[in-house]
This record gives sequence, C-alpha cells and structure tokens, in this order.
Amino acid sequence: MFAKTGAFLMVLMMLLSMGAFQAQAAEIPAEYALIADNSRFNLYLREDIMAIILESKASGERMYSSVEDMASAKGNNTWKGMYQSGIVMEYIENEKKSGIQADFVNTPHTIQYAYRKNGFDAAVSFDAIGISFTVILDMDEAGIHVTVPQSSILEKDAKANTLQSLQIFPFLGNTLLGETEGYMLLPDGQGSLIYLEDNEGQFGAPYSKAVYGTRIGVDGITQNEYLTEAEKIIMPVYGVVHTKKQIGFLGLIEEGECGADILAYPNGVRTNYNWICAKFTYRMLYSQPTGPSSGAVDTITDYPRKFDLKLHFLLQDGNDAHYAGLASAWRQYLVENNQVKLADTQKPFDIRLEFVGLEKENMLIGTREVVMTTYQQAWEILSQLYDAGVTGLSVSYRGWQKGGLSGGLPLTGYKPADSLGGNGEMQNLIKNAAERDIDISLEADFLSLNGQENPIYAYQNMKTITTKTLEWKTYGIVYEIMNYLPPGRSLGIAEGTAGEFRREGIENVSITGISSLVTDYHEGGKYKDSASMMQDYRTLAALYADDFRVSMAVPNAYLWQYCSSLYDMPLSDSGYLYVDQEVPFLSIALSGVMPLYSEYVNFQSDYAYCFLQMVEQGMRPSFLMTWEDNQKLKNTNSRNLYSTRYELFQDLLIDWYEQLHAVHEQLAGASIIGHQADGNLRKVQWDNGVIIYLNYGELASVMDGVEIPAMSYKVVNGDE
Repeated sequence: MFAKTGAFLMVLMMLLSMGAFQAQAAEIPAEYALIADNSRFNLYLREDIMAIILESKASGERMYSSVEDMASAKGNNTWKGMYQSGIVMEYIENEKKSGIQADFVNTPHTIQYAYRKNGFDAAVSFDAIGISFTVILDMDEAGIHVTVPQSSILEKDAKANTLQSLQIFPFLGNTLLGETEGYMLLPDGQGSLIYLEDNEGQFGAPYSKAVYGTRIGVDGITQNEYLTEAEKIIMPVYGVVHTKKQIGFLGLIEEGECGADILAYPNGVRTNYNWICAKFTYRMLYSQPTGPSSGAVDTITDYPRKFDLKLHFLLQDGNDAHYAGLASAWRQYLVENNQVKLADTQKPFDIRLEFVGLEKENMLIGTREVVMTTYQQAWEILSQLYDAGVTGLSVSYRGWQKGGLSGGLPLTGYKPADSLGGNGEMQNLIKNAAERDIDISLEADFLSLNGQENPIYAYQNMKTITTKTLEWKTYGIVYEIMNYLPPGRSLGIAEGTAGEFRREGIENVSITGISSLVTDYHEGGKYKDSASMMQDYRTLAALYADDFRVSMAVPNAYLWQYCSSLYDMPLSDSGYLYVDQEVPFLSIALSGVMPLYSEYVNFQSDYAYCFLQMVEQGMRPSFLMTWEDNQKLKNTNSRNLYSTRYELFQDLLIDWYEQLHAVHEQLAGASIIGHQADGNLRKVQWDNGVIIYLNYGELASVMDGVEIPAMSYKVVNGDE
C-alpha cells in the first residue's frame, strides 16, 4: 500500500511540475470549438453569437468575450444581448430618427462562416433591418486581428435603416464585481488603471472619450476659463489584465480611430460587470438648427464615415501580463509596422527650450508689439547655458513671425519679425546654434486663424456639421475669438510655407494645431468626415517629414511616423474619480523609440515631484522661456503665461540637466520592460539591466533591499 501511495505521489509531483493539472480548469463549453492557435494561446469560437474564448496554453487560464454565468446575470434583454454577443450593432431607424441596438441574441440574423487556417470570414446579415457586413478574423503570433471592411457594409434601404455603430467583442475580459484580480487600462494622458474590485455602487457614470479628440465639429467647443481640460486620447489603445491569472490583452485600433470612442464601465455603472471596449461610430444623429428662433430638427450625417474597422488584440500571458508588458508589445508593433520614426532614437540627452518672441497689446488706436525674446537674446541664453555645461539643447521658437504669437496666425510663410531682429539675426541665431549642435526649430501653426489680423482668410474658416463657424474664446485681451482653417486650406498654406523654408535653409519645424485635432466638419457646402481630415493632415505631415526634421505638439498616434520627437507630452492622467492608479504607459511604450519632451516644467506646481516623473518616465524636460519678465504679457493674449523669465530658472535648468544627463547616460537608448508601483515607491526596469528606484514619499524607504531617500531616486545596475 505504501509503495503504491509513494509511486502515486511521485507521479503526482511530476505531473504538477509539468503543468498537467492545468486541465483541472472547467471544461470548455460544448458550444465552443477550437478554430485557431499560436504558440501561446488557443482561440475558441461559439458560432451562433460569435463569442470567443482566449486560453493561455502555458497556464490554462482564459478570457471570455461573453458573460460565463448567464443564469445569474442581471439586466434587461438589451443588456443580456450585450453580455453575450461578439458583435453589437446600433442602427438608426431613419423615420423615427432613433438609435436601436441589434445583437446576436435578441435580433434575427444569419452568420455564414468561411474558415481558413487560423481564421475565418463571417458574412453577417440582419435581414429584417437590411444591414449586412463581413467580419474577418485572423490569429498570428502577436494576437488577433479583426477587420470589418467598409466595402462590405451594405445598407439595403438607406432611407429606412442606416448603420450607426459597431462594437467588437465589447465584453472581452469582462469580470463580475471583485471576483477577479486585475485592472482595465485607460489611454488617458500617460495612462491609468481601474481596478477590478467591488466598487459597491459608488460610481454612476462610465468613462467615454473619443479617440483623438472631442469632435468639436459635431458637439461644438465647450470652454471654461477656470477649468483645466481633461487629457485627450492620443493613443488608440485600451486593455484588460487579470493579474492573478496572468493573462491580458491590449486592444489596438489599427484603423478607424477617427470614428472610435473608448468606453469603460466599472462595476456599479449600469451593471455589476467590469468591461471596456472601442465603439466605432459610422453615422451620427445630431440637431440641425432650422433658424435663429425656430428650433432644430434631428438629422443624420450625409454619409457614413469612410474607414475600414481594424482592431488588433495584442495578447500577453505569464510574466508579461501587466501594463508594462502590454506597452512593450505595442512598442514592438509600432517599430515593426513603421509607425514611429527611429532616426533620433540614439539622440543624446537634451533639454528643450521654447522661446516666446513677439506678442501684441492694444493701444488707443490699433495695437503695438510686445517684444519678449529677440533672436539675439535667445542666443545669449543659449550661450550662457552652453558655457555652464548644458551642451544638450533643443530649441523651438513661438511667435517668431511677423504679427507674433497671436497676431501672426495662420503661419503663411517665412516672415521673421523685424522687431525681433529680422531675417539677418534669425539666420545668425540658426548658424551659431548649429555650430554647437543646437537645433533651432520654428513653430508652425497651420490650423489657428486670426480673422481680425488676416481678414483674407476670415471667410475660409472651418465650420461644424451644422454649418456654424467653429470659434474658440481666447480669454485674451487683444483678440477675443480665434477660428480654425479647414484641412484643405491648411494643406495649401503649409505647402507654400514649406517652399519658403527650403529656400531659406530652415531644417527644423515644430508643427502644432493640426497635430492634436480630428473631427467631422463642414467645408465648401459639404459635410466632411474625420477620416478626410486625417488624410489631409497625413499628407501635410509627410510633406514636411520629407525635407525637415519635424517635432509635433501632443500629436495623435497616427502622425508619430512623421516625427523625430514629440513634445508637450502629458506627465500624468486627468485624475478621474474612478481611476485607481496612474501609470506611465505612454512613456513605457515609446521608451528607446523616440525622444519625448514633457509639458512645460515652469508651469508645474511641484518641481521636486515633476523631476522624479522625468526620471521615472525617461522624459526630457521642457521650459517655456522669455528674456523679459512675463509681466509685459499682462495686456496681451498670452497673459496666462507666468514664470517664464529665464533668469528665474537658470540655476534649475543647469541642475536638472546635470542630474538627468547622468541618468540618461546609463540608459543609453534602452527601453523600459518593467514597472512596479508600491505606495510611494516605484521600480523601473530597463532592457540594458539598469533598474531605477524612486521614492515619492516624505520619508526614506526600502524596496528590494535598496534604500531610497525621501523624494529621491537611486539608479542601480541589474547585476549589483
């Protein structure tokens, strides 16, 4: 008996060491069949509702696209359709001007599958509604690709019903209350996490944000002088990680970002489930005014947005199933698919200075110029810093052109302001700086329009889809209202300006405005969708990337491939109440890929905290500088700029450069592969073996046996 028992225990131990008891997990439901796999995951499909199961081969852990226990699921039929369906469609019943959900549970439909190795084509038809489309799914080593080609979308009778939106596997990775450890990843600012814990009903609203902006051409511009805007989504991703199960995915929108919203529902918001997805909107219902005082009528956009829906689920398991692992997978995707420009990957560490040159203030009659930093003064600042050992400098110039920062919009050519020194002093600045390996980049805003100073463009401005002129309040003193140029006009002006830049030998351009706007709009008597805007802006960016070294302010991800560096990048998230932790997801993903420059340091409330963020994220600091005191701006449109005088920050600049340069020397172009947060402590692992420990607390603390002083950091080699 003992011998048999001993033999059984030995076999048991062997099986456990081989992972054989992973099969102890519940059986795959009979309705599902294995249809594809890669070296790490199995993919199962339930045909009738197009639901999937992702299973880690190493651990046997799974993620479901539908709610597992429908017997206990609460909610009405509409929600139950959402719980189970792999695709959820909304359509507009045109006669009633109303949006209605159609799914694979409550709505009559047919799905015809054509299988191939590691994927399928599925012809989906809602015959009674008159809408059909094709879903293409492929699995490769990285994960799953799902495509809905625009050419496959058919509306049998567009006068009766039209497609409004699609959601692809909206409940993939869903969890009930706090039953599963993990989090949902939001692309808010740097990135943030919502824990999969029981919220006990404390939250009443979901996270819902449009990718790449607020769609001001549809909703108009909402402003408040005293409120800070939430961070825009510049990275088209979202994710779910089940930490204890060590399985997760990153939802990457490859195409269709212009029509996508990221929705995240913590439990307690409408249901007891945690779920996150991308919603792709093709047509919109909106209110069209019928006159100054005669109300409005519900209207449908003239045609569907023109994009192929492409959603890529990057899969991670085991030790890579965390937000840093998801960021690393995205980094690899960006590099392999040429979505980032690698020319400046090894660029030595530098600090970015952005000079403000010229503004305007009111006089009794007309305006007068307010000179803040001449070209000669800019060179004096650069010389002082260089002589003090700050040899790594990247410079951009705002308000360098005739008319200045607010009066010279849009930029319509190479016209250096005479009051700053004219073309002669500008060329001297560029030449002298180049001799010290300092780039001088001229800011180019091809979006903003000052119709008061440039009346020739005043009637060529961008309009909302209701044909109302798009305008935004400056809260300034000289020019109260600014407008936008439509993309076609921006492209024309940019082409002419590029020609002048080439003739004058300008090599570096900082593009702003178009870099962070995507919206539907109205131009030339016609509705234009956001896909059209993106195409025009791509053309503009490619034009400049061919002949210039281009940096952009807070650019949307589809423009990164044209940039040598990104600036004004967020350091944190928006601070939503339901967010449990902010994480440097964006910095992790782009570390070792291209230089990132922060928001202006001199506008931060806590310099010590900000400095640690630079170290943690591998970010390079930016300063907005003037030679003159910012008090001179109090009667201009830049009256909101404060603490800009160079003399106030000279010592801080030198000190930060010395410390951050020393850190970056040890990183040497490496990428972040690991990130941990434990209270006030952080641990950042780089792929060259360097580990950086940080302490945001007010007392010294220990992590991994390493003591970190209060509000400080320590860099160690992984071998130590």
